[in-house]
Amino acid sequence: MTAVPKVAITSPAALLAFLRGVERRAVVLVELQTGTMSAAQAALPAAIRIFGAEAVDCPFAEWSIRFWSLLCGAPVLRRPPLTGQRWPKELASLQAMAVEDRLALLLRIVAGLDEAQAAVVLGKPLETYYQALARACPRDVQGRPNPAAWRALAEAAQQRVRSLSIKRLVTTTVLPSPSPKISVAESAVSRFPAPIRFERNWVVIAGLALGVIFMLNWAWNRHIWSVPESQSVSEGFPAVLPLLEDSPVVIEALPDYVSSAPPQVISPDLADRAMLEDSALEAARQADFFAWYVAGQPIPPDESDSAPVVAFSIRHNGNRR
Repeated sequence: MTAVPKVAITSPAALLAFLRGVERRAVVLVELQTGTMSAAQAALPAAIRIFGAEAVDCPFAEWSIRFWSLLCGAPVLRRPPLTGQRWPKELASLQAMAVEDRLALLLRIVAGLDEAQAAVVLGKPLETYYQALARACPRDVQGRPNPAAWRALAEAAQQRVRSLSIKRLVTTTVLPSPSPKISVAESAVSRFPAPIRFERNWVVIAGLALGVIFMLNWAWNRHIWSVPESQSVSEGFPAVLPLLEDSPVVIEALPDYVSSAPPQVISPDLADRAMLEDSALEAARQADFFAWYVAGQPIPPDESDSAPVVAFSIRHNGNRR
């Protein structure tokens, strides 16, 4: 298999922005750990140089832990301060702490790391870091942890970071302006010119076409729906009937219909006439009654074809009598 070359994804602007964001806190941490500002001028540039070279291969989410690990690994931060060093008055309690305990506390109140991150930076188990932090916690006269003194110490450290005045940032003096690293995708794009895009031209053409269609539609509707001059019925109706509200309505009175032919007397059909003139018609109409009378018991009305047959037999029996 062909080895895939490592692609540089770190931009110089992102690296410079990160270092400028942590530089003030790094200077204050070194100052409060060693008791002198001159120690920061020696430890911080070395950590920045190493971090700038390693950040290319390090994910951005791990930048913070990696930077503070390099800074806290400096020998000047792991040895006791020199005799005669003085801390600011509001932070004088830091001077009496042990070196490891003071560094564990400064990673929390100055660097702003949580307990798990600070333990990784110091390379110690989390339980060991908790013990160092408990030893560095300010206590009252009874030897119990003093939350008010803890908050005052943290606020004094943050105020020290905010009020720090650096005439010239260490980052700009240590990191030269690096040449921009081009990724594989960007280099491929630069080798092959991008195709000409016609999106904007197509938008203009489509807009012009829609405008022309709209104008033609408006002109046609204006011609169709225009109200023609009023015309009488004798002159004929216009070719296009107007449908507007103000269109004239033509009304013409129709003459009354007078029929000269006398009304026709509709005579019944010849077959129907023979049936109506039959003398047995009345008996046939009472066929149901005669059938009930002959049967001697009540039966429901029967309107089937057998009724005329019964009526016919009754009629012939009557004639025989």
